[in-house]
Amino acid sequence: MKVALDLEGVLANSIDYFLDQYNASRGTSYVKSDIDSWNWVPTVVGFDTFDSIVNHGWRNHSSKIQYSVENLPANLPPLIASTDLHVDIVTARTGVEESMKQWVTTAGIPYDRFVSIDTQPKPTLQYDVFIDDNPVLSQHLSSDQTQYLVSQPWNENTACDGEQVRRVPSVLSAFEQFSTWAE
Repeated sequence: MKVALDLEGVLANSIDYFLDQYNASRGTSYVKSDIDSWNWVPTVVGFDTFDSIVNHGWRNHSSKIQYSVENLPANLPPLIASTDLHVDIVTARTGVEESMKQWVTTAGIPYDRFVSIDTQPKPTLQYDVFIDDNPVLSQHLSSDQTQYLVSQPWNENTACDGEQVRRVPSVLSAFEQFSTWAE
């Protein structure tokens, strides 16, 4: 089984880095829970501003980008190793791949390939499973693909059918389910 594991919002908490930088430079006080829809970034702050700040963070301050789950480096690698899955890191961010790869390597997260795409919808990459926080991804899945939707404030209103789209509280929960299947 081929798994596409998203980086930002699933492994890396880049949104908190963005909010810290954005708030400090603009005198605002946004918090993660304010981001209540996938359209918050383009509507409220602008996608170019968001991309610029996050790309700067990856290039120059990747050590300040925290894990999405406490103790991720201690807990995720053994869960991945307990499965017989082909796991690729698949991100929609381009231009900072080497910094992102280094972040993943430093965290000790095993993966087979690192794939970054620009505008191509992830489901066209032919993975069986997507572990992702993007609520729009499910609209592009084929009937033989499944999404584990990692809960975030921007996707909490997304309907999950429990079959093709399954909500999980974290990436760890998704891999725990895979580990259970392997037993």
